[in-house]
Amino acid sequence: MRESLLSFLNFPPGIDSNLDPHHTGVVSRDDFRAVLESKLDIELTDSQYTSLLDQVQLDKYGNVRYQEFMAQFDSG
Repeated sequence: MRESLLSFLNFPPGIDSNLDPHHTGVVSRDDFRAVLESKLDIELTDSQYTSLLDQVQLDKYGNVRYQEFMAQFDSG
């Protein structure tokens, strides 16, 4: 399932500034979902979104650890 999620999320260049405009390295779950839906036009059911969150690293407050998430898409 992890590979299918990663291949599904094909991010365009420059999306990082939309996800983390303050360069904190984390983004709230709500903001993360909002970017997926509004900026990337990816609509997920609640169940699909929960499955996606199971695949990403969260900080101790439940925020998405954005840098670790994006590192999964590095081609190098």
